[in-house]
Amino acid sequence: MCPELTQSININYSGSIKFNADDTFSRDISTTVEVTTRYPKSCIEDATCEEIDPSCTDLGDTCSCTNENIESDMASGNFVINNDNTLTTIENPGTEEEDRDTFSYCVQGNTMHILIEPKGLEPVSVVLTR
Repeated sequence: MCPELTQSININYSGSIKFNADDTFSRDISTTVEVTTRYPKSCIEDATCEEIDPSCTDLGDTCSCTNENIESDMASGNFVINNDNTLTTIENPGTEEEDRDTFSYCVQGNTMHILIEPKGLEPVSVVLTR
């Protein structure tokens, strides 16, 4: 146990989501998750920063280690606008793999705001522009 250990997480989304007039959508999103862990040297005893993790940099009293993971998410299907300011995307409609997700949304001019609420995580607000 090392109570002085700190960790920060940075999540970045990039890509596109297209909603078409024929009620179809397509999504091509990359998610980059960067985790930085700082180990005080008092917690790692006689090990070097590189022995802890090859991504670590020696900062004197601390080892700073950054790891990055990139995932791609591509999907397409149909969407439905519901009466309660939500929209439902339907991937692989009519198949055993059909997957439905419902999101709150708001449109202001050329900007669409979608609230994504991943299970077990904080909600994410996505801003789409035309």
